[in-house]
Amino acid sequence: KGLIGLGPGLTPSGDDAITGLLVSLALTLKAYNLHALVTHPSEGIGSLILYIADHGTNVISQELLWYAARGEASSSTEAVILDILSGSANSVRESTRKLISQGASSGVDQLWGILLGIPLAFDIIAG
Repeated sequence: KGLIGLGPGLTPSGDDAITGLLVSLALTLKAYNLHALVTHPSEGIGSLILYIADHGTNVISQELLWYAARGEASSSTEAVILDILSGSANSVRESTRKLISQGASSGVDQLWGILLGIPLAFDIIAG
C-alpha cells in the first residue's frame, strides 16, 4: 500500500516497481499456463492495487497500473521478462539495457519489480 504514489516522476517509482512486479508475475504464470490467477484486474492483488491507486497516485500511473493488473506493459518491459524466462543471457543484457534507459528512473524501478515478481511467481507455481 505504501508504494503506490511513492517517489518522484511522471510515474512515481513505487508505481513503476509495482508495474514490473505485476507484469512479471502475470507473464511468468502465463508461461506455466497459470495466468488466470493474476491477469484479471477485478480479482486478487490487481483489484487491491487499483483500488489504492484510485486515490493514491496520478492519472498516468493509474492507467499504467490498470494495464499492469491485466498483465500488460510496454514492449521493453515485457521483453526483459520473457528474455529472463527464456534464459538467453545476451537477450537479457540487451533488453535490460533498453528498459533501464526509459525515463529518469522508470526503467530501473520496473526492473526492480520484475526481479521481485519472477521469484514470487515461481513460489506460487511451487505451491
